[in-house]
Amino acid sequence: MSDKLREYMLHVPEDFAVRSIERTSLNGTDFIGRNAFHSPLEGFLLARCAYEAKDYIEIGTLFGYSACIAGLTCKGLVHVIDPLIGYYEEGEPDAQTNTIASVEILKENWTRVGLPLERLIIHQQYHPPWPDALKDARFDVAFIDGDHSYEGTLTDWMELKDRVNMYMIFHDTNYEDIQKVIKIAVDDPDWTFYDQVARMLVVRRYSHGGPVSVKDSFGLAWRNSHEPKTKVDHKGR
Repeated sequence: MSDKLREYMLHVPEDFAVRSIERTSLNGTDFIGRNAFHSPLEGFLLARCAYEAKDYIEIGTLFGYSACIAGLTCKGLVHVIDPLIGYYEEGEPDAQTNTIASVEILKENWTRVGLPLERLIIHQQYHPPWPDALKDARFDVAFIDGDHSYEGTLTDWMELKDRVNMYMIFHDTNYEDIQKVIKIAVDDPDWTFYDQVARMLVVRRYSHGGPVSVKDSFGLAWRNSHEPKTKVDHKGR
């Protein structure tokens, strides 16, 4: 666990910490498909960021695990951008569960955790292009977990970075291509490193809470000493 997350858990009210942990396990719900996170702390970190948010957006949702955590935690709408026609290709099942991602499964999982469908806005498409319905939209938190290529992740970052007010969350940071985009993100003058657990990393807009100290940013420790892990062959989410 990161120092930031540990400190957060120690200083929030105990009842909220307990509720947040319950939310990251989706209250024991019989979830269709699977949890795509690599550690329970990833869910807790997402919930911690979404707790401050009104509206939330994610690119790449699969069966909706991250969307449900955001929905249980944020105060407003949850937007998801995903073709929802399979794992990556149309009709392609998830290798671990043999389940094909779909709009119907996403909606079913959403309602199983007790969320009203009017708070879930589904943009059933690939990205790019950016949805016409969101031309002028802004969000407090964004979660990037779509195309794990450099070009795809960079496109997601470039489209979202001027639309997001608080936090941008990158998933599957073991991918070398995603690490390259993260370096671009933390070098952006409007953004800085915020926190990281397992394979999830968060950058924060400087204007949200003011500048952080050098020791709290990546600095030389991450930019010069970070050794990218070997790129995995499978399509991770």
